[in-house]
Amino acid sequence: MKRLVLVPLAAFAFAACQLRLSQSAEPISTTYTQLTFSGIARNPVASPDGNFLAYWEYVGPGDRLMVQDLSGGRPLEILRDTVGLGPPRWSPDGTKLLVNVRGRRGLYTVPRLGGGLQAVHTFSPVPGRSQWYISYDYSPDGREVFLVESYLEAERQHSLLTTIGDAPADTVILQTTRSILHVEWSPSGDWLALETRDPLMWRIEIWSRNGEVVDSLVATRSTGNRLLAAHWNRDGTALYYVEARGEGDNPQLRKVPIDTETGRITGSPSTVALAGMHSTTAFDVSPDGSNLYYTRQSIRSHVWLIDLDPDGRRNTSARTQLTEGTAAHIGPSVARDGSMIAFYRIAGPNRSMYVMPFEGGPPRLVAADGWRPTPSPDGSRLAFVAGDRRAMVVDVAGGDPQSVSSGSIYAEGSAFPILVWSPDGERLLYKATRRNFTLVDLATGREGPLLLNEAGSVDSPVFSPDGARVAVDWRAGNGQRGIWVIDLADGSTTFLTQGEHPLLWSDDNTVYFLRGGDWNEIWSIDPTGGQANLYAEWPGLCRTKSMPNDARYLVCDEPYHELDIWVAEHFDPGVR
Repeated sequence: MKRLVLVPLAAFAFAACQLRLSQSAEPISTTYTQLTFSGIARNPVASPDGNFLAYWEYVGPGDRLMVQDLSGGRPLEILRDTVGLGPPRWSPDGTKLLVNVRGRRGLYTVPRLGGGLQAVHTFSPVPGRSQWYISYDYSPDGREVFLVESYLEAERQHSLLTTIGDAPADTVILQTTRSILHVEWSPSGDWLALETRDPLMWRIEIWSRNGEVVDSLVATRSTGNRLLAAHWNRDGTALYYVEARGEGDNPQLRKVPIDTETGRITGSPSTVALAGMHSTTAFDVSPDGSNLYYTRQSIRSHVWLIDLDPDGRRNTSARTQLTEGTAAHIGPSVARDGSMIAFYRIAGPNRSMYVMPFEGGPPRLVAADGWRPTPSPDGSRLAFVAGDRRAMVVDVAGGDPQSVSSGSIYAEGSAFPILVWSPDGERLLYKATRRNFTLVDLATGREGPLLLNEAGSVDSPVFSPDGARVAVDWRAGNGQRGIWVIDLADGSTTFLTQGEHPLLWSDDNTVYFLRGGDWNEIWSIDPTGGQANLYAEWPGLCRTKSMPNDARYLVCDEPYHELDIWVAEHFDPGVR
């Protein structure tokens, strides 16, 4: 939800005058130029004088920090860490960069041409806290660093905000239960722009130096919209930010005007048109405001069929690629009876749903607008997410889709099932929030929560063969994560075993689930008791995974990402 602002009449008159002046000027076209060609570059940050660009590359293991002279020449590697690096931030004089060096557990500065590291702040582990994100920025005068540490404690998000500077000791500004993912100081030093989120909202917030929120833009997480990565323009009179509307959508760059005296928003957001950006959310604006440096992402993905037992001894696997071409084929799901596979394809701004025979063959288009298709157990129907994020069901043979959910689908960044059929095809689970699924009777429309206790978060439900119970990956309120079984009759929950993301509860009463650092191990367990056993493993990276009832095969997609830095010159028509 965005705020509505009433603008005085005089402001409209001024704007009209400005419009007439701008209409008389010759429009300048936007040009796009690729700056890196490694396929692993991201997080571009322009130096204060606009002559250099810093970015980092994932080189596995870890990252390296690069600096490119924009007048030409080869990029210079100035830092490498085998654990990883955070986004770089230039000092105001452009002589050094501030970076989170994860292997050294601290914030350090490194000279622009490379050299010795100088510690700014070290992070001390705290029992019970799982630290997961750190954001930071220099003050415009270079005398202070604003630091945010976001972490989990007792299954709640927290953020600790600190200023590090000339004072004898660091100053804690405040603690908040929101996660803060990005922070940037305004050019005047009076305000801070932050990207924050909590279980319900994404926000772009404007803060005073003492931590007071003076204004914000808000997006409700249940709609799937996200507000990301706020950056000030050159004089602090506006903020650029990214609005991402859902999985597979091209993020939109937006701009909102800011009053430099009060820090408040003075108008509605506008879209800065950038056709064909295909961008991630990492971007920066040149000091003169004319150029946008951003990370362009190219994704190719194919659907694969993995035979988990090709020689009858379950000690190897055989792979068959089922899709072709340069588009992204994403989110495969197999019917329980193994009759067919459904997936969706992203080509530019379009998402189309297809079905194909289990053993492969030409895909058939089912619907031109939809995503995360999930076939019914017998393969006759598809459940999918529509553009308004409602759950829909359509006959594979044809017909009009029918809405089956009263609310919207929560699908934020999930590669795991958000729509799950009961074995008899009469009920459907859809993910309503991060903490719960909703169970809907397709004949009556009656709905109810899967979990009666919504503590923690839940993923990857699978029905028992009789449909009376559901196995889930649950981070329970008591902190015990693993495979749990929910009895649908009374809502009771029972811990089954350590593991993550159930794939199948087969007709022979076996639960299959994932373990391993890359989730490349499938384990099995009898839900009535006993020890879990390694069932199969495979090399390579699978994102979305699905198994038919016989558990011999795994269907998955394998994404391939290329990330490079591009520049869009004259990207904002309002900047001359």
